[in-house]
Formats: sequence, C-alpha cells, structure tokens
Amino acid sequence: MILLTLIVNMKWQIRLGIALTILFIYPFLLNISYNTEVLWQQVIMQTFIDAGDFNKYPIMPWFALAILGSVMATGWLKGWKTDKQKIIYSLVIGAVSILIATLIRMERGLAIYFLSPISVLFHFSLTKNILQVFTTTSGSSDGLY
Repeated sequence: MILLTLIVNMKWQIRLGIALTILFIYPFLLNISYNTEVLWQQVIMQTFIDAGDFNKYPIMPWFALAILGSVMATGWLKGWKTDKQKIIYSLVIGAVSILIATLIRMERGLAIYFLSPISVLFHFSLTKNILQVFTTTSGSSDGLY
C-alpha cells in the first residue's frame, strides 16, 4: 500500500498499464537465478520477486493486484460514467488479469489443468472436503490411495 501511494494520482489507464506490465513480466523475473546462501541476494529476490524461506508473499504480484484494485475503484467511483462502461471495463480488466494469472501459473507448473486460479482453488477445496468426510466417517483413510 505504501508503494501504491506513489502512483495513486496517475490516470487510471497508466496505473492499469503498470499493473498489467508487472503481471506480464513477473514470470520472466522468476527465472532470475540467485544464491539463497548469500543473504543480500535472498533478501532482495524474496522480498520483491520470489517466495521462499525469507518471505512467502513477494511484493511485485501483490503490488500489481493493489494497483488493479485502485483502477477498479477509480473507474467505478469517478472514471466510468455509465453502467455499460462500468460493466465492460470491469469485465475486460478482470478477464485479462485472470488470463495473465493463469498463464503465470501454467508457466511455473503450479496448475494441473488449464483452469482459472479460482477454479483450481474450488477444485482443491472440494477435494479436501470430500477427503475429510471419508476419513472422519470411516475412521481411517485406508483404501483412498
């Protein structure tokens, strides 16, 4: 949020471009190799780009999401005048963002299927809940594997 204050007064189109650019180049930044044994390399890379032992939530992707949120808020509250503009711009921005997020997940090998990240989350939650029902009703998980 502190970084967002640096660009919050820019036009929403510029902020949208910054956010989509960050999301687009992020997979390429993840390919930067660094030595986790060297503290300054670990701190810089895992603070901004990569998740690891030092930091589980790197700043770059979360900064992009915060920018997207500010763009949507600006659009809904004062930028987009008609309901049609609000719907169209929101759908386009959301669809492009989900597409980029899906491509990032596919590039990193984190997605099993070509589904949106939301679908993968629901799939994981549903599978987890079904396994919990089987293990709690039968007393053991024998036969599930």
